[in-house]
Amino acid sequence: MTDAMRHVLVSVALGLLLCALPAHGGKAGGDVGDEVIAHYAKLGDAEKLRAARFLVSNMRLHSFKDSPLLDKYYAGIEQINKKYKYPACVEQYDRLYEELGRLADVKVRSDADALTAAGLIENIDMAFADWRNGLWARHLTFDEFCEYLLPYRVGGEKVTPGWRKRMRDRYFFRAEALKTSDDVCHSAYWATFTVNETLKRLGLNVRRVLPQLDVDMPLQALDNIRMGECRDYSVFAAYVMRACGIPVGVDFTPQWPDRALNHYWNVVLDNTGKNVPFLGADSNPEYSTKPGQKMAKVYRLTFARQPQSLHALNSKWNERVPDVLNSPFMKDVSDEYFRGKNLYVPLNDLHRDDKFAYIAVFNNQEWVPVDFAVVNHKDRSATFKYLGCDVVYLPVYWGRNGCIPASDPILLPSVERARALVPNKAKPQTIRISRKYPLFRRVLGFRRMMKGGVFEAANSPDFSDAVRCAVIKGVPLRGYDTLAVSGTDGKLYRYWRYVAPKNRKCEAAEISFLAAGKEVETSSILCGGKADVSAGKAFDGDKLSYYGSASAKDAWVGADMGRPVAVDRIAYIPRNDDNDVVPGHTYELSYFDGGVQKSAGVQTATSGTLVFENVPSGALYILHHLDGGTEERIFTYEDGKINWY
Repeated sequence: MTDAMRHVLVSVALGLLLCALPAHGGKAGGDVGDEVIAHYAKLGDAEKLRAARFLVSNMRLHSFKDSPLLDKYYAGIEQINKKYKYPACVEQYDRLYEELGRLADVKVRSDADALTAAGLIENIDMAFADWRNGLWARHLTFDEFCEYLLPYRVGGEKVTPGWRKRMRDRYFFRAEALKTSDDVCHSAYWATFTVNETLKRLGLNVRRVLPQLDVDMPLQALDNIRMGECRDYSVFAAYVMRACGIPVGVDFTPQWPDRALNHYWNVVLDNTGKNVPFLGADSNPEYSTKPGQKMAKVYRLTFARQPQSLHALNSKWNERVPDVLNSPFMKDVSDEYFRGKNLYVPLNDLHRDDKFAYIAVFNNQEWVPVDFAVVNHKDRSATFKYLGCDVVYLPVYWGRNGCIPASDPILLPSVERARALVPNKAKPQTIRISRKYPLFRRVLGFRRMMKGGVFEAANSPDFSDAVRCAVIKGVPLRGYDTLAVSGTDGKLYRYWRYVAPKNRKCEAAEISFLAAGKEVETSSILCGGKADVSAGKAFDGDKLSYYGSASAKDAWVGADMGRPVAVDRIAYIPRNDDNDVVPGHTYELSYFDGGVQKSAGVQTATSGTLVFENVPSGALYILHHLDGGTEERIFTYEDGKINWY
């Protein structure tokens, strides 16, 4: 075949392809999209034309929240990020909100109305240059290129024209230094590692910027990020990496199955074809941000519409569905993270006409759907695919006010068969419980900080005449602990203090010096090193506040009683989560029956342990603190042992 014949055939093929394209109006991306497609059809590059069609066809489905006031917010956040570091930026964000006020006139705009043909063409050409001629994306298939490198946006944020060149000019040279090393010069893994080391210098400060906005922050507001949620950091990192020609995406779990909140992180598609997790500005590839953490489901943000998504399947029924799952741009990638199981669930007769059922996990206060299934109306059942194990799930329908139980809670073990947690009222049991929330390693670490610490008494303010009067010999495991004072030989002392173990910082939530069961009144608060007003937090009666010394040098906190006094016991509590049972506080134990909570009794604690008798066995339970607190976890109780979920 001659070159001329090839040219004719290519021209005919491209012409037929172009004619086959759907016609769009301006509101659906037609004007911009048609111009971009015509550009690549005329250019004669079949792959670029195919990529343009991919962008344009999906662009019509993408939108974002927009208003003139939002633009002022984004511009203000951008300037704050340039001028202030954390935590000084917090006050500036609050001031910005006070100046600009509540959002108004927010509209949903289509991407097609916000993009230009020139901008899309620049985006496509730069992405192709990195794929075809760059260092770290040559291993991608066309479909992988379309998802990991080509898109002009990452999530649901407002589109940012010219971002690819701006981010590339700032960060590319960091990764480009790899090209002198023959062994890693084409490694997407090491390119990600290198650029992320630069992002780390921005600092990871997990705190939401202006929660009142309730929008996905665009790149303009994320640039030079000083603080934000994990989603903000992962989206920002994806922009930076893609601008450098590194194939990076964003994965997320909609809800942890054993604690509050969701989580977002990044993945880099490395040269082996494996997605390697990391988090921008935090953890490098292969260093998980939450190692060992249970997950119920994991999804990937995509640019392409997913035909098996809840949003896509619901298009023919238009049912009310939960927002957390109602996106056409999320793909189930759970099989990349854990060995899961399918779960067949018989459903109750509520919401008989619903087309979808959901599987939910508990978020400390309520159930949150993490996956869906099409209801099999022949046998009133639903089958959920590839769920994380050792998790308690609640099958639910979705109603006007949220979750409606569709079954009893179900425990899905990793080895045994799934079992419904159904209360057995014919076989009651006694439940003993001293916490309403599991004891996590972080909190246990706070308690260990005080093991080996000592209490001292003196009559000299510099404690030059100090005598040791009590020692914390073990790790405090619950609430307040008390120690008997010894070694004072009946003498009175004016100054009393807690001294941290050697080479440890001083951390204490509460300290009380007691005489005959009553707290001795203090005159002033003292601490080692420089004067610190936060030292008073160790004596303020608030178990969640605490004093933490700046260093392990002069790590102590204490009190001047104003006069010599006698002390016979010392009560203290380490830095903590305030989830222990507190004497004098009121609690209610509940169990789930048909997915609905029923009371098993209300008690006012007289000690650090509550005892509930005649409670139905075999159920799922939860302990409510009626005097306050938000952290409450579900649990089972078997053989006298609490199993938290």
